[in-house]
Amino acid sequence: GLVAERGMALILISHDLGVIAQNVARTLVMYGGTVVESGPTRAVFGAMAHPYTQGLFAARPRLGAARVPGERLPTIAGSVPDLADLPTGCPFAGRCPRTIAACHAALPPAVALGAGHEARCIRLGGAP
Repeated sequence: GLVAERGMALILISHDLGVIAQNVARTLVMYGGTVVESGPTRAVFGAMAHPYTQGLFAARPRLGAARVPGERLPTIAGSVPDLADLPTGCPFAGRCPRTIAACHAALPPAVALGAGHEARCIRLGGAP
């Protein structure tokens, strides 16, 4: 590809997960201006750890035999936060189905999931 031929870097910003899967070696999932999950694309796609990453994948359109005519795509509940006035803590806490009080207190540290794959979710650190 172009990146290898020219020794270039490529930043591809997209909600099209198929494009991401086929064109990049490393994926960063951002929400509210914060990287909430990152790692080798195969690792992120194979073991989605952050609830926002899981929500994105659940909301992708189904194609071919997996498509169910008339079926609505799942959505992520809640509203996108105001980027000029982000809340304290995890930027996804206001929409996350797994939120606990600690999610609102501080941005969770990145939790290593293996081989360069990490996610910022307090629940990954053993919180109930």
